[in-house]
Amino acid sequence: MRIMRVFLGLSLLLLAANAFGQKVTTNQAPNVNWSQYHTYAWGEGTPTKDPITSQKIVASIDAQLAAKGFKKVDSDPDLLVMYHASTDQQKSLNWSSMGGWGRFGGMGSAQVDTVVTGQLIVDIADVKAKQFLWRGRATDTVSSDPQKLAKKIDKGLNKMFQKFPNG
Repeated sequence: MRIMRVFLGLSLLLLAANAFGQKVTTNQAPNVNWSQYHTYAWGEGTPTKDPITSQKIVASIDAQLAAKGFKKVDSDPDLLVMYHASTDQQKSLNWSSMGGWGRFGGMGSAQVDTVVTGQLIVDIADVKAKQFLWRGRATDTVSSDPQKLAKKIDKGLNKMFQKFPNG
């Protein structure tokens, strides 16, 4: 019974960790003089399977970079911007009990659900030096509702670019 309680406790802890949602991290090369960069262009990344979602991601990143003072150009950019989107399926254990206490009886059930998680990575590189300068990564559960998904993408990119240096 003790093992069952420990298992249940760990399961609830894992579920709670997933429930808190979006995780955003960034990393950048040391000693970057961002004031030398003014323009950017899009490079080839890994788009989503849904072209409309891909367009929304590009538009949101464009808006974030414009707000930081960067200008999108068609030729001779200072920076190259790429994004990579991926999804993964994870199993989640949902446990419920009905009645009983301690060692004595009660009924319970466990249900295994499949949770789709998504990851969005934004890479920014110096075109001339051919070096990566900055990476942002956001992970969260993926909603099948396009409006909810768009909100999660915008929220993740907002958090990500709060940590991006001004141009």
